[in-house]
Amino acid sequence: MSDTAPPRLDVSRSGHTPEYAPISPTAAISLIVALVFVFVLAVAALIATLAKESLLDVRLFLFPAISVVLAFVARKQIESSEGTRTGLQYATAGWWISVIVGLGYAAYLLGIQFTIRNDAEQNFAAWTDKLLAIKLNEPNDPSLYEACYKTIAPAIRAQVASPRNTTAMNQVFAKELSAFQQLDVFRIVARNRGQAQFIAQGMRDWEEETRKISCTLSYKLITPEGEHNLLIPMQAAVENGRREWQIVPSESGYVKSVKLSRLGWWVKHAEDSGQMVSAEFLHLLAAGPEQRKLAYLGYISPDADMAQVLAWFSPLVAEARLALAGGAAFSIPTPQGLEAVSQSSTFLTGPNGNALNDAEQKRLQIAFQEGRISPQVPGTPEETVLHPVFQIQDAQLELHVPIRVGLATTGTFANGTLILATTQPAKLAEYKQLVSSPGALSATPPADITKERFPWHVRRIESDLKALAPPRPPAPLQ
Repeated sequence: MSDTAPPRLDVSRSGHTPEYAPISPTAAISLIVALVFVFVLAVAALIATLAKESLLDVRLFLFPAISVVLAFVARKQIESSEGTRTGLQYATAGWWISVIVGLGYAAYLLGIQFTIRNDAEQNFAAWTDKLLAIKLNEPNDPSLYEACYKTIAPAIRAQVASPRNTTAMNQVFAKELSAFQQLDVFRIVARNRGQAQFIAQGMRDWEEETRKISCTLSYKLITPEGEHNLLIPMQAAVENGRREWQIVPSESGYVKSVKLSRLGWWVKHAEDSGQMVSAEFLHLLAAGPEQRKLAYLGYISPDADMAQVLAWFSPLVAEARLALAGGAAFSIPTPQGLEAVSQSSTFLTGPNGNALNDAEQKRLQIAFQEGRISPQVPGTPEETVLHPVFQIQDAQLELHVPIRVGLATTGTFANGTLILATTQPAKLAEYKQLVSSPGALSATPPADITKERFPWHVRRIESDLKALAPPRPPAPLQ
């Protein structure tokens, strides 16, 4: 026997048999942790069942993870102990209990995830079916109300039993209906009626809280304008095991990235140019009586031309200098047609071009003449951030830009819309050509599209003249 052999107990000298080898503490702890895992999981499952909720707590995997690690260490210790440690059966039991029960719980979680994803996608598909079916030329189209209904939280939408009750929807959820029609997905589908397709890309994340499930679906919206990658936040109110889903509105929009065709970049440039034109027009309108004349010349007149406005700037600067030197103040000749426009019931109208009554017409005329019409911006009473809406008419292209109208009461505003349009045959022909041949997809706009200013002119100012609620006071500092 070699000198390196481990020492053995000499039975002949001691007169005693070797002592029983102790159980490895690591093996025992591994089994205990595994049994604790089974007990905790069983109790949690019972509580979840009684509450009619799913058991979704990934922290429970800490138990089997610890048990498996301890079992592995214990097996190594016992195998290298030369018989001085026992308890291999405890380590093996802890190992298998943790693996089998842990895998079972993981399968349960995967099953729940699959169920939630499938349920969420089915509800989103039902929503997009309504969205795709909306007929914009029918104001009381049931599909519009049903699609909007799904974007309202279940606890709130319960105020109206059915979205088909359009009268109640208009009364109770007027703000929600307006915000729904401002969703980027709605606007894209509206421009591509009958040519939009939603393709599921999977579920990004999900979590369950008390009686609520939240998840984010990934979709691709394909239209002739291009590919729009969407992230759709969804929530479900859970009651007695039943899920009632909501497509959660997103102020930042559902579209997170795009690859657009030439048509898509053309439309985007038209929208961006329209926002610039509306900002310029409203700035002149609010600057004073003289600048209001320029606003008419450059944006409203049938022969509106920004070159006419620009031509005034140098004389204005010269006359302003004369005024500072003691000369007479400058004055722009009143353009023909400005007075008629200021009192026109077809230029200053109610929503959708509908006529206002005499009192309302007078209030809107005064707001226009006093320059109390301004862009709608975040932080003002309307709360909902609205976006321009590009529309295609037979004889013209239109852009509906949200505005606010200052009422007679100080600090009180109403929502409104500035209607921009172009009737240039060349632009109409260009748009129709692009619709028939949208072009290849690109992540960047073609240079030739963005280099020209889009020929928008102001066609109409609309408002319902309904005073908005005052802004909410800021939350007190903690």
